[in-house]
Amino acid sequence: MLIELTATVSENDEITLHLPSELRGQTVNVRIQPSLVNEQVMDERPWTEVEIKALLDFHPVPAEAIVTGGWEDMGITDSQDWVEEQRRSEQEQRGWQTYS
Repeated sequence: MLIELTATVSENDEITLHLPSELRGQTVNVRIQPSLVNEQVMDERPWTEVEIKALLDFHPVPAEAIVTGGWEDMGITDSQDWVEEQRRSEQEQRGWQTYS
């Protein structure tokens, strides 16, 4: 059973609800969901000065900290040969047989 009630949060952060009598003495789950009327979608909300400043704050990275390389750094000269070797090695470890 789902019962939806509308309530207003007071200035001192309290809610007063008048519940149906059939709930008396029962344990209930309470979920608070702000009304969509008062909720702004994040994309439509204006940016704050702090958010804009954080986006424009530039932190350069020294060239030495930039990771470069790839296959060559791993000692791989032919990527196709490397992939075939990886497959062969996996097949041996798992005990698979290949047929050509």
